[in-house]
Amino acid sequence: MNTNEVKIHVDINGRLGNQLFQYATARALQKQYGGKIVLNTYELQRYKDNFRLELTDFKLNENVIIETKKMIPYGRFLNSLPIKAIRKYCPNLFYSFAAKFGIIAWKPGLMYKKIPDMSQYNDIVLYGYFQSAEYFNDIKEIIQDEITPKFPCVKENKELYNLIKETESVCITI
Repeated sequence: MNTNEVKIHVDINGRLGNQLFQYATARALQKQYGGKIVLNTYELQRYKDNFRLELTDFKLNENVIIETKKMIPYGRFLNSLPIKAIRKYCPNLFYSFAAKFGIIAWKPGLMYKKIPDMSQYNDIVLYGYFQSAEYFNDIKEIIQDEITPKFPCVKENKELYNLIKETESVCITI
Protein backbone atom coordinates (compact mmCIF):
# COMPACT_ATOMS: atom_id res chain seq x y z
CA MET A 1 0.00 0.00 0.00
CA ASN A 2 1.25 3.48 -0.85
CA THR A 3 0.46 5.78 2.09
CA ASN A 4 0.05 8.74 -0.26
CA GLU A 5 -3.03 7.00 -1.66
CA VAL A 6 -4.71 6.30 1.68
CA LYS A 7 -7.95 8.16 2.28
CA ILE A 8 -9.68 8.04 5.64
CA HIS A 9 -13.32 8.86 4.89
CA VAL A 10 -15.31 10.19 7.85
CA ASP A 11 -19.10 10.24 7.74
CA ILE A 12 -19.57 13.49 9.67
CA ASN A 13 -22.53 13.28 12.07
CA GLY A 14 -23.75 15.36 14.92
CA ARG A 15 -22.57 18.68 16.15
CA LEU A 16 -19.20 19.91 17.34
CA GLY A 17 -18.60 17.37 20.13
CA ASN A 18 -19.26 14.36 17.89
CA GLN A 19 -17.31 15.93 15.04
CA LEU A 20 -14.28 16.43 17.30
CA PHE A 21 -14.29 12.75 18.30
CA GLN A 22 -14.68 11.71 14.66
CA TYR A 23 -11.81 13.96 13.53
CA ALA A 24 -9.51 12.89 16.37
CA THR A 25 -10.09 9.20 15.61
CA ALA A 26 -9.44 9.81 11.90
CA ARG A 27 -6.32 11.80 12.80
CA ALA A 28 -4.98 8.86 14.85
CA LEU A 29 -5.52 6.59 11.84
CA GLN A 30 -3.83 9.16 9.60
CA LYS A 31 -0.83 9.23 11.94
CA GLN A 32 -0.67 5.43 11.71
CA TYR A 33 -1.33 4.93 7.97
CA GLY A 34 -0.59 8.33 6.38
CA GLY A 35 -2.72 9.77 3.61
CA LYS A 36 -5.58 12.24 3.73
CA ILE A 37 -8.66 12.65 5.88
CA VAL A 38 -11.86 13.17 3.89
CA LEU A 39 -14.55 14.86 6.00
CA ASN A 40 -17.76 13.87 4.25
CA THR A 41 -20.77 16.12 4.92
CA TYR A 42 -23.09 14.68 2.27
CA GLU A 43 -25.50 13.04 4.75
CA LEU A 44 -25.15 15.88 7.27
CA GLN A 45 -26.24 18.46 4.68
CA ARG A 46 -29.00 16.27 3.36
CA TYR A 47 -30.73 15.24 6.60
CA LYS A 48 -29.70 17.72 9.30
CA ASP A 49 -30.87 21.18 8.25
CA ASN A 50 -29.42 23.14 11.15
CA PHE A 51 -26.14 21.17 11.47
CA ARG A 52 -22.93 22.22 9.79
CA LEU A 53 -19.29 21.18 9.59
CA GLU A 54 -18.11 23.02 12.70
CA LEU A 55 -14.58 21.62 12.41
CA THR A 56 -13.78 24.29 9.83
CA ASP A 57 -13.63 26.79 12.72
CA PHE A 58 -10.49 25.01 13.95
CA LYS A 59 -6.92 24.64 12.81
CA LEU A 60 -6.84 21.15 11.30
CA ASN A 61 -3.87 19.50 9.64
CA GLU A 62 -3.10 20.29 6.01
CA ASN A 63 -4.07 16.82 4.74
CA VAL A 64 -7.82 17.26 5.21
CA ILE A 65 -10.30 17.32 2.33
CA ILE A 66 -13.98 18.26 2.64
CA GLU A 67 -16.39 16.27 0.47
CA THR A 68 -19.94 17.57 0.07
CA LYS A 69 -21.14 16.19 -3.27
CA LYS A 70 -21.13 12.39 -2.82
CA MET A 71 -21.61 9.75 -0.14
CA ILE A 72 -18.79 8.06 1.72
CA PRO A 73 -17.63 4.80 0.11
CA TYR A 74 -20.18 2.06 0.90
CA GLY A 75 -22.68 4.76 1.97
CA ARG A 76 -25.63 3.16 0.18
CA PHE A 77 -24.69 -0.21 1.67
CA LEU A 78 -24.40 1.17 5.22
CA ASN A 79 -27.74 2.99 4.98
CA SER A 80 -29.74 0.18 3.36
CA LEU A 81 -32.66 -1.32 5.30
CA PRO A 82 -31.24 -4.88 5.45
CA ILE A 83 -27.91 -3.63 6.80
CA LYS A 84 -29.64 -1.39 9.34
CA ALA A 85 -31.55 -4.46 10.56
CA ILE A 86 -28.35 -6.55 10.77
CA ARG A 87 -26.61 -3.68 12.65
CA LYS A 88 -29.48 -3.57 15.12
CA TYR A 89 -30.08 -7.30 15.69
CA CYS A 90 -26.65 -8.85 14.96
CA PRO A 91 -24.20 -6.02 15.67
CA ASN A 92 -21.12 -8.20 16.22
CA LEU A 93 -21.66 -9.89 12.86
CA PHE A 94 -22.04 -6.52 11.14
CA TYR A 95 -18.95 -4.93 12.72
CA SER A 96 -16.65 -7.85 11.94
CA PHE A 97 -18.06 -8.12 8.38
CA ALA A 98 -17.71 -4.37 7.73
CA ALA A 99 -14.06 -4.40 8.88
CA LYS A 100 -13.28 -6.83 6.02
CA PHE A 101 -14.07 -3.94 3.65
CA GLY A 102 -12.12 -1.25 5.50
CA ILE A 103 -15.18 0.08 7.33
CA ILE A 104 -14.65 0.94 10.97
CA ALA A 105 -18.10 1.26 12.48
CA TRP A 106 -18.70 2.54 15.97
CA LYS A 107 -20.79 0.15 17.99
CA PRO A 108 -23.57 1.90 19.95
CA GLY A 109 -23.45 1.15 23.64
CA LEU A 110 -19.75 0.38 23.49
CA MET A 111 -17.56 3.31 24.39
CA TYR A 112 -14.34 1.84 22.98
CA LYS A 113 -13.57 -1.05 20.69
CA LYS A 114 -10.06 -1.63 19.41
CA ILE A 115 -9.76 -0.77 15.73
CA PRO A 116 -8.48 -3.71 13.66
CA ASP A 117 -5.43 -3.44 11.40
CA MET A 118 -6.42 -1.45 8.32
CA SER A 119 -3.01 -1.41 6.60
CA GLN A 120 -4.25 -3.33 3.54
CA TYR A 121 -6.85 -0.67 2.62
CA ASN A 122 -6.39 2.51 0.62
CA ASP A 123 -9.90 3.62 1.56
CA ILE A 124 -10.78 3.44 5.24
CA VAL A 125 -14.30 4.48 6.27
CA LEU A 126 -15.18 5.76 9.75
CA TYR A 127 -18.88 5.37 10.38
CA GLY A 128 -20.24 6.45 13.75
CA TYR A 129 -19.32 8.58 16.74
CA PHE A 130 -16.13 7.14 18.37
CA GLN A 131 -16.81 8.83 21.71
CA SER A 132 -13.71 7.72 23.61
CA ALA A 133 -10.32 9.37 24.01
CA GLU A 134 -8.79 5.88 23.78
CA TYR A 135 -9.08 6.11 20.00
CA PHE A 136 -6.54 8.95 19.94
CA ASN A 137 -4.63 8.82 23.25
CA ASP A 138 -1.37 8.16 21.37
CA ILE A 139 -1.60 11.53 19.61
CA LYS A 140 -3.09 13.61 22.42
CA GLU A 141 -0.58 16.46 21.98
CA ILE A 142 -1.20 16.65 18.22
CA ILE A 143 -4.97 16.82 18.79
CA GLN A 144 -4.59 19.51 21.45
CA ASP A 145 -2.47 21.57 19.05
CA GLU A 146 -4.81 21.16 16.07
CA ILE A 147 -8.10 21.64 17.87
CA THR A 148 -7.57 25.34 18.50
CA PRO A 149 -9.95 27.97 17.15
CA LYS A 150 -8.98 29.96 14.10
CA PHE A 151 -8.78 33.69 14.60
CA PRO A 152 -10.17 36.25 13.76
CA CYS A 153 -13.47 34.34 13.25
CA VAL A 154 -13.86 34.18 17.03
CA LYS A 155 -12.08 37.48 17.71
CA GLU A 156 -14.82 38.70 20.03
CA ASN A 157 -14.22 35.62 22.20
CA LYS A 158 -10.42 35.85 22.31
CA GLU A 159 -10.31 37.04 25.95
CA LEU A 160 -12.55 34.16 27.05
CA TYR A 161 -10.50 31.74 24.93
CA ASN A 162 -7.27 32.88 26.63
CA LEU A 163 -8.86 32.46 30.08
CA ILE A 164 -10.01 28.94 29.19
CA LYS A 165 -6.60 28.07 27.77
CA GLU A 166 -4.78 29.24 30.93
CA THR A 167 -6.99 27.35 33.41
CA GLU A 168 -8.29 23.84 33.84
CA SER A 169 -11.57 24.05 31.94
CA VAL A 170 -14.50 21.89 30.93
CA CYS A 171 -17.10 22.57 28.24
CA ILE A 172 -20.56 21.04 28.25
CA THR A 173 -22.99 21.49 25.37
CA ILE A 174 -26.65 20.56 25.42
